[in-house]
Amino acid sequence: MKFTLCLLAATALASAAVHPEMLVSTEWLAQHATDANVVILHVAANRTIYDNGHIPGARFLPLTELAVTVNGVHNEFPPVADLKKLLEAAGVSDASRVILYSDAAVLPATRTYFTLDYLGHAEKTSLLDGGLEKWRSEGRSLSKESPAPGPSGVFTPRLRPEVLAPLETVKQLSAKPASAAMCACTMGRFPSGTPVADKPKSKASPPI
Repeated sequence: MKFTLCLLAATALASAAVHPEMLVSTEWLAQHATDANVVILHVAANRTIYDNGHIPGARFLPLTELAVTVNGVHNEFPPVADLKKLLEAAGVSDASRVILYSDAAVLPATRTYFTLDYLGHAEKTSLLDGGLEKWRSEGRSLSKESPAPGPSGVFTPRLRPEVLAPLETVKQLSAKPASAAMCACTMGRFPSGTPVADKPKSKASPPI
């Protein structure tokens, strides 16, 4: 599947409701980290920071298995069956209240939220406001131990294809005055035609 990961917003959505449940505070997490249904996931491209100290009870989730390269296209979804297996191995089930965080880079956690939204679990998923940096700055405890695997549960994907924007849809909407495209890239990836440093064959889309 070749999709452009953009957030498309029509002006009619300007008054849409805010969703505060998308975020939880460090205080909330400190109070609920040991709740039976809470699953905390530390998302990153590699385990270095996780192994040096993570939020107690957090499991490591590799970004490289959530966003893969398909036919030369980067940042694609792997097969849904692979996502299901990956999340179940991380302790996620249909009943799980999932809390996501990453370190200084927020992309791993937000990309995982997007994935869980596509899989139909967004209503039970939140991002940790401030991530690991805020948790650490508040002097909260860290752990170097990986939690023991809990009872295996079943995660049932309930796909929401409407959260994806195929490239042709982006092109069509870009010609309509009532639509807007918001680039969620970092500044280094935004300028039109600029190759990404670690992916020299890639180019950013021109601003719409």
